[in-house]
Amino acid sequence: KFADKIACVAAKKLIQCNHDLEESTKLRKVSYEQAHQLRIVAKGIRVAITSIAADATKKVQSTCAIITEEIIIRLRKEVQLRVDEVKSKFAHQMQHEISKLTKTHDTEKRLLEKEIHSLQDTTRLREKELEASQTQLSK
Repeated sequence: KFADKIACVAAKKLIQCNHDLEESTKLRKVSYEQAHQLRIVAKGIRVAITSIAADATKKVQSTCAIITEEIIIRLRKEVQLRVDEVKSKFAHQMQHEISKLTKTHDTEKRLLEKEIHSLQDTTRLREKELEASQTQLSK
């Protein structure tokens, strides 16, 4: 009987060990499959992140190019406005200078004409005086 009890306990222990072994194997299989699936998911996530990063980089580069082009267009417009403004001011100043020079020229011309008339009058008077002198000398 004692041997039967020992055999019974040993059989129970063997059954328990076998059951534990099966459970351990199942857990290992589940763990292996989960680890494999996790690796697949991680690889998919890496690919997705790489793709998202590439798309984001392209979008940023595209946006930067658009913004840069807009800035260049605005700067060109601003520079053209400044150039036009400077041209306008320069043209106005040149017109003012030309006007001043023309007035000065006209004034000097009038003064010279007056002086010429005065000299002509003086010359005529001298000629008359000379004629009068010559007439008196000839008498």
